[in-house]
Amino acid sequence: MLSSFPLLSRFKTDMSDKTMDTLLRVHIAPLLDLAGMSPDQAELRLEEAWKALVVPSTQMRLVIRKIATAAQQYSEAVYTDEKTFLRNVYAPPLGGMSNFPICLTGLAGIGKSQIIAGFSRVYSTELSLVLPGHTDFSISSAWHIAVRSDVGAKRLLGSKFRCGDGKCKSLEEATAESIKQGIAAICVDEFQFHTASDANAKTAKLLLQLSSVGPPLVFATNFSLLHKLYKRPHEERQRLFSKPILVVPDGSGS
Repeated sequence: MLSSFPLLSRFKTDMSDKTMDTLLRVHIAPLLDLAGMSPDQAELRLEEAWKALVVPSTQMRLVIRKIATAAQQYSEAVYTDEKTFLRNVYAPPLGGMSNFPICLTGLAGIGKSQIIAGFSRVYSTELSLVLPGHTDFSISSAWHIAVRSDVGAKRLLGSKFRCGDGKCKSLEEATAESIKQGIAAICVDEFQFHTASDANAKTAKLLLQLSSVGPPLVFATNFSLLHKLYKRPHEERQRLFSKPILVVPDGSGS
């Protein structure tokens, strides 16, 4: 029987499809004035609308539940109860609790970013955890990081720190910070933009570093980066691609 500690049971996978769809769906206002625009203006308005609109699908729910299952398993190890939480805050597990990352891949524009954003909407937890004798803890569910340039793990992780100068001095410090914030998943998007050259070495190193922080790592990338990463040694490939999730186009009649 799970305890009543508020950080333990945040990632319930038995949520009904109807309830999940309510949290996932993003509506847009009707576009009523397209006829008065030039074709180029109308095209841009439609493009913006399609990017904002989210219609949940069976595949989206399935992938989000897989991510939630990994986050729940991590929570049951790190956030079991108040005593376990405080022990891990002040004495984080050495090397985190490294897990094999979840590789979310598919064609460009297939909806990988929307799946990650949808996971955050469904399992968004923002609360202040008050424990006697301790500073209040500001709790969230996951770190969502977008990779836009050639940056290292410590810089990416430091952007999520809430105290100090926003700099991460070590991966061990990142583990401690993630536990203080109640983080149960690290979702990294747009990995194909990490670097334009030598991606197979630099990006593999970055992925392995991020996965060593502790919370399950979910990284989304296009096929182009995967082809480069497949040039890495076998032991790295085995670790990086042990949990692949392929996002495929929805059927025309869906």
